Amino acid sequence: MNFHFVDAVALRRAGLSFVTMSLMLSCSSSKSVERADESVFTLSAAERKGRFSQSQNIGVVELSGARIKARPYDKAKDETEYLATGGAMLVKRVEPPILASASEILVTPEAAILSGRQAMVKDGNRLILAEGDETEFVIDGVEVKISGPHLIRDVKTGKVSLKSRAPAASVAVAPALPKKAAPGKSMAAAPAASLEAKKAPVPSPAAVAQKPVAQSKPKPKPVTLPKSEPAVDRKELLNLMREPSE
Repeated sequence: MNFHFVDAVALRRAGLSFVTMSLMLSCSSSKSVERADESVFTLSAAERKGRFSQSQNIGVVELSGARIKARPYDKAKDETEYLATGGAMLVKRVEPPILASASEILVTPEAAILSGRQAMVKDGNRLILAEGDETEFVIDGVEVKISGPHLIRDVKTGKVSLKSRAPAASVAVAPALPKKAAPGKSMAAAPAASLEAKKAPVPSPAAVAQKPVAQSKPKPKPVTLPKSEPAVDRKELLNLMREPSE
């Protein structure tokens, strides 16, 4: 048997196994990169300074990152905003403190903004984790405003109190039919009905009430003519008018 051939086959199989393992490790590492490490919130102040090369105190906010850039604020040129990149962390010293971590964090005079799948915020016992690249957290005062898919977990019990997904596509709503139109009837019948109404207008009750009612004329009474007197004998009348003779 040729032992050189057996060694070559063994080496080839070992090489394939090594490549397969490398691919698996790279895939697992890429998945772990998708979400930031939650243990960053347990770092002490000294550990944060050792982990992040730069830090900036902005009022009650401590901003840390691999790089921090100061630039004029768009809404007011005499004010400054700070952008931490290359992995960033924010500590807001309020009660209870608010902690935030993301690939980059922008702190303006009005609020702190972080976005992306690696963004997460710890507010008291709540741990808010981003669930999409479009997720955005805005820390305004002591309020955390959330937009986009996210997950909220209780750090003590581990129970998920809220899980929001991306909003569904909006569905167009058909306009409601007029109240007078019966449901199910075609709207094309309305013009025909209106034409018929124009041809034969129906008077309103008020118009009927205002219209004078024609009164019936009284029937004329029959005229009774006087009875004709009996005819008088003219000769006899003349004899009566003569003087009596002696």
